[in-house]
Amino acid sequence: MRAVLITGASGSLGWSLVQYYLKNNFKVIIHCRNKSSLNSTQKNFLLNFLHRYELVYGDLTKNSTINRILIKSNKNNINILINNAAKYLNKSFLKTSIKEVKNLFDVNLLFIIKLLKVLLNKKKRELLIVNINSLAGINGGSNESIYSLTKHGLKGFFDSLEYEFSNTGISFVNIYPGAMQSKITQNRKTYENLMTTDEVAQAIYNQSYEYKSLKIKSVILSRKKY
Repeated sequence: MRAVLITGASGSLGWSLVQYYLKNNFKVIIHCRNKSSLNSTQKNFLLNFLHRYELVYGDLTKNSTINRILIKSNKNNINILINNAAKYLNKSFLKTSIKEVKNLFDVNLLFIIKLLKVLLNKKKRELLIVNINSLAGINGGSNESIYSLTKHGLKGFFDSLEYEFSNTGISFVNIYPGAMQSKITQNRKTYENLMTTDEVAQAIYNQSYEYKSLKIKSVILSRKKY
């Protein structure tokens, strides 16, 4: 059975990914910030998949959490890592504090750098790393200067790793989704036109297919209606 580890798995897209991979016969390692992150509906859903999932909790800015994730990854010999965890900030540059800047960098960039520094050093077999970026990682946006900066950083980081690990069993896919229906966007006037997390999860899952002669490097997901 193939195994996937998903960070930030209790949120809208993260949870859709958990459901999709479990329903498609994957072993799923689910990362959440703490035990209260999962609601009763989510916990009841997991009862249908006993022995098919494992939970790992913790703040991604803590080295102890990264160590727990590494232990779970190695124990289950994961085939796929989905870097979904991220913090969002909609705030003008001049009103953004240095503390807020550091917090975004710690979660959106430094965490995955620390994790991959160890994981890729030990991983000797094939591994697909799916990085959930954002359209903000391609274009800037009003009041998204720092958020966009971290996402552009992720793009550069993963684009460079693609070259460093070419001709190995390690491969990378960057996903650039636009706005989705979630708690963050629920008050938007165009909410009904936004992408659903279930459809985005399906599109991401489709990247899990093992092609013999090709690899997909990046995928842009945008809504049909504006």
